[in-house]
Amino acid sequence: MILSVRDICKSFGAKRVLDSVSFEALAGKPLGLLGRNGAGKTTAMRIIMGMLSADSGEVLFDGRSTPCDIPLGYLPEERGLYRKSKIGEQLVYFARLRGMDFAAAKLAVRRKLESFDVLQYIDSTPETLSKGTQQRIQLALAMINDPEILILDEPFSGLDPVNSMQLKSIIRDYAASGKTVIFSSHQMSSVEDFCTDIVIINNGSVALSGELSEIRSGMQTDRIFIETEGDFSGIIEKYGSASASGRGYTVELADKNLSGAMLSELISLGAVITKFETVKPTLEEIFISCVGEEAVSV
Repeated sequence: MILSVRDICKSFGAKRVLDSVSFEALAGKPLGLLGRNGAGKTTAMRIIMGMLSADSGEVLFDGRSTPCDIPLGYLPEERGLYRKSKIGEQLVYFARLRGMDFAAAKLAVRRKLESFDVLQYIDSTPETLSKGTQQRIQLALAMINDPEILILDEPFSGLDPVNSMQLKSIIRDYAASGKTVIFSSHQMSSVEDFCTDIVIINNGSVALSGELSEIRSGMQTDRIFIETEGDFSGIIEKYGSASASGRGYTVELADKNLSGAMLSELISLGAVITKFETVKPTLEEIFISCVGEEAVSV
């Protein structure tokens, strides 16, 4: 199944927020939707969900217009649980808003809370729960109707590593079951760990899109990782700045064309080289190359 965003344009007054934005999200391959604040990510997500209308362009799911009959789930960055109302009552209410009758909603809520290991909090109020537990419940709500398209905006923000890992596992399994997952975050390490494909939006247009592994492999880098038997750091440092990394060195070459010369010299000196490889760029480096150095502070 394929979610296709085709040539979406959207303006608010004189401000052009999206300009011919196109990308695809494939079932089973989580998509990272990235961009600086104000780049147009949230507007794109709202158009996909039908909360906003595009000025032009279209959104299709397997060739059909969305979201008329496609179950959608959405986890917003700003959470939406009522702090003083019981969890179970709230989730039943929201499930009924999504078209379930009362009996089906009650059953779905219990099953979903149980699958997220938070059923014991069904009669609790959000204000009494930890942020990690609240986030599990919010995600359970986003998935209450087993949506074909699940859109997550900063789902791991502020979570400790354990809760973050557990939620990633739940979402990864959900995507693997054949669902379409769109993931938006400023936490590049989470996106890099979680997403198969990425789309980077900059100033309302798509700056880069594709499979993350292919993008990383296709980008040139000036860094080499080298591992040798014996200490050849003095020779290595002739070719650039070197820092210890594991059992070897990561070298920032003074010129990317020097890697061959460095390798030849080390071999001529009798160095036994156990590893010599190009260091692929991180997602953060890819992101900055697309949107500019000022993105570091985002």
